[in-house]
Amino acid sequence: MAANVVLDREEVRSILSLYHLEDLEDFGGNAKTTAYTSYWVKAGGRRYDLRITERKTLDDMVYEKDLLLQLKRAGLPVPSLVRNVARGTFTPWARRGRYVSLFEHMPGRALGIFEVRARHVRTVGRLLGDIHRATSSFRRRRTNPWGISTMLEKQGRLDRALTRRRLAQRFEPVVSVLGEALQHQETRLLRSVLPLGAIHGDLTISRGRYQRDFFVGTVEFESACRDRLVMDLATSLSSWCWEPSPKQRGGPAGRFRLTKVRAMIDGYQRTRPLTNAERDALPDELRFVAIRDSIRRLIQCELNRSRDPARSYEDYRHCTARLEALSDGRAERLVQRAIG
Repeated sequence: MAANVVLDREEVRSILSLYHLEDLEDFGGNAKTTAYTSYWVKAGGRRYDLRITERKTLDDMVYEKDLLLQLKRAGLPVPSLVRNVARGTFTPWARRGRYVSLFEHMPGRALGIFEVRARHVRTVGRLLGDIHRATSSFRRRRTNPWGISTMLEKQGRLDRALTRRRLAQRFEPVVSVLGEALQHQETRLLRSVLPLGAIHGDLTISRGRYQRDFFVGTVEFESACRDRLVMDLATSLSSWCWEPSPKQRGGPAGRFRLTKVRAMIDGYQRTRPLTNAERDALPDELRFVAIRDSIRRLIQCELNRSRDPARSYEDYRHCTARLEALSDGRAERLVQRAIG
């Protein structure tokens, strides 16, 4: 997990000097994730986003840079990296494998989950299809840091935590369900042959930017990698098309809104039609995303929380609620009704 990097004014000024920006006017905290800390900065009358990334290799950084350049050349609304004094875009900074990067600020804001309408979702689906089409010739490779092999390792960590009583026994039923579901996914993926390509990896609601009601772009390509294109679509469907229920039934609950699922798939297929194999695989990909996110957040909430008590955590039960909503053939029925 990334440390919360706290910068003072002189440190920000020093970093900006690497980009020929000498007149710092103001700066403030922006966001913190498990991979990076970001600040907004204002210099020379312009606003930028400053990002300090940890635990990523230089190859990872180059992959992101080249992917963004290809998407920019295709005219897509993605972040623009600012070149440093050495005409590079990622600058080693301090210790612990940290890199600094500077982006031109993308205007707009993320929608709240209850603001999302089918028209918003259709636009996001279209953008995701545009990304997949625009990168069909992209030759760089980066392994998915949250692929099936990683998730099997994380599941093993949960099993060991139960055995060693680092995780309370009340979590045993959910860990068992996730383990069985993950084994099914492993078996499925060993025999599946699905189109691969460069994916955003995390085009969720928090990644979209809107001004008033108009979509202006997407940010944060930290999870970009090469993997199944249909899994990338499933990740977005899981975020943009899920509607939480105001009624709690022993924990978070909700449902997938059919009109939104239909809108996103329609928007996507206007740019890149799904293959028959991808249509058949989409229900299982939706379940894979729910399993992956459940395991990640269960570890963050229950095993890693003490490492960073200041960080906000999302209840893992939001993800297990999605998995429950996709069980017993409901994912298949949802996709069939959405695609027709």
